[in-house]
Amino acid sequence: MNKSSPSAPPQVQGLVSAWAWSKDDVILHTLPLHHVHGIVNKLLCPLWAGATCVMLPDFHPHKVQFAAECEAVGMRISTSKSESMVLNRKRVECTLRVGDEILPQVEEFKYLGVLFTSEGRMEGEIDRRIGAASAVMRTLHGSVVVKRELSRKAKLSIYQSIYVPALTYGHELWVMTERTRSRVQAAEMSFLRRVAGLSLRDRVRSSVIREELGVDPLLLRVERSQMRWLGHLVRMPPGRLPGEVFRARPTGRRPRGRPRTRWRDYVWEKLLSSEAPRVNVFMAVPTVYSKLILHYQQHLTQPNVRDYIRAVCQERIRLMVSGSAALPLPVLQNWEQISGHTLLERYGMTEIGMALSNPLLGPRIPGAVGVPLPGVEVRIVLDNGSSIVVAEGNHRHSQVCPGLEGKEGDLLVRGTTVFKEYWNKPQETKESFDADGWFKTGTLLHHTCLHQVDYTCLYRVHYTCLHRVNYTCLHRVHYTCLHRVHYTCLHWVHYTCLHQIHYTCLHQVYYTCFH
Repeated sequence: MNKSSPSAPPQVQGLVSAWAWSKDDVILHTLPLHHVHGIVNKLLCPLWAGATCVMLPDFHPHKVQFAAECEAVGMRISTSKSESMVLNRKRVECTLRVGDEILPQVEEFKYLGVLFTSEGRMEGEIDRRIGAASAVMRTLHGSVVVKRELSRKAKLSIYQSIYVPALTYGHELWVMTERTRSRVQAAEMSFLRRVAGLSLRDRVRSSVIREELGVDPLLLRVERSQMRWLGHLVRMPPGRLPGEVFRARPTGRRPRGRPRTRWRDYVWEKLLSSEAPRVNVFMAVPTVYSKLILHYQQHLTQPNVRDYIRAVCQERIRLMVSGSAALPLPVLQNWEQISGHTLLERYGMTEIGMALSNPLLGPRIPGAVGVPLPGVEVRIVLDNGSSIVVAEGNHRHSQVCPGLEGKEGDLLVRGTTVFKEYWNKPQETKESFDADGWFKTGTLLHHTCLHQVDYTCLYRVHYTCLHRVNYTCLHRVHYTCLHRVHYTCLHWVHYTCLHQIHYTCLHQVYYTCFH
């Protein structure tokens, strides 16, 4: 990166410098993408530093309402189009009645184009996908694949738009065993070799063919999509069926023999994998770390396994970041014991981007969100409605008003990346800034003698309802937050009321979150 480039804002330059981004970094990112400070990590850092990002996108709450809306308009189960199936290694009879009719029991059925079996395996579905892709290639063989008048670029466009979707439809659910990987790769290379004008007899490595054609490995695309789906699952609040199934712990004893490969193990497997691109930066919210810790404590119990995990995390991963919420001290301590990494905390929000960060090198104070990045000024004022300044500063220095050391106050931010206004909301915009142009974040903080800015409490973040925190962006999504966000004893944020998601004709979504 050229730090003197006029196109790079000082705040972005400071973030790249503070976290030592480089083109060799591969980020496993699980922060919400609708936050601008998430966009900074997703887009700006790769743009200026050349880093790669594997993204776990945010969960879209508007999809929750579909089933309830269908029920509200009187939609009912059609018994003539419905079947039942029991998931069990052995055949189990189950009589399921809908009204006076018994639904027929089957061993497999297709739902949304995906084949499910009573044994819970995906081999049959993968066979169908490979067969469907082979049928596509047979159809296109003479007119596209081997047609010399057609350029490689056109052939690869057809490959990406027709062949790959036919082969990978529903791949988010696949359990990627070695056999599955081998078969998917064989189906992939069957098309690409013909495009390159080669055959197996030419004995050219698959990696060489992909590099010549400029195509990423299909298995990499599959893994990234599975990680995106995992991001949906870990953020699903209680009550969502996919999330409940993902978190479920079956009772009873498992059958003899080696346990099947489980889909839920992929995060740890991805973190510990040596395959390219190898993750060396991990970003998540405290809830994700809590669930990874719970999974670690329940399933990764052998001492040699835990020693291996810690050794790999220390050797391969250079940075682990927590953000978007206050990090509970037990989560910080447990994760440090597991991985050997002290999580780097930082502070940002949509209206201001990334504003403060702990140092990459040096001590990190638990609960502290760091110092301002270059181009950012911060100020703490008493939260009693007055304009008395407790402390203010930038990335070089700070000063505290004598006699007000340690006092809590509202955090105000000013800088080049602070937003200009809420779209078509002049009153909200006016209330969000003070007379001197400082943006009111609505977060209570206090200044310490170590030039750090601390959250008021490790387990609680206070929001002011004076101006509400309005996230407008492109979709005009408004968040109305209560005064306190509480973590339970497990440090999970629980959304206990899913149906208080209201829609208007202007597509404005109002979230009232009870924790």
